[in-house]
Amino acid sequence: MVLEKISKIIRENMRKSDIASRWGGEEFLILLPETNLQNATLVAEAFRRKIEEANFGIDEKITVSVGVANIENNESIDSLIQRADKNLYKAKESGKNKVVF
Repeated sequence: MVLEKISKIIRENMRKSDIASRWGGEEFLILLPETNLQNATLVAEAFRRKIEEANFGIDEKITVSVGVANIENNESIDSLIQRADKNLYKAKESGKNKVVF
């Protein structure tokens, strides 16, 4: 139920050009074409806030940690995802419920 609600929040707040997908158990991958790192970080923060403020109908507070990365020249998709994943783990290790880029 929580993952479905998070999916709905993402879908309702993304642009038509964005691509969102579930990535692993409780992770999502969102591609933001033609978006620089600064704007991608702002988008990620907006998603994080909307999820934190959402009513999930349970007693537990739901939050997310987000890792953001911007593709560099000649970088492989695997490398980009690894960097985003590293930032995600930095967000989790530094207290959760934050965006790290």
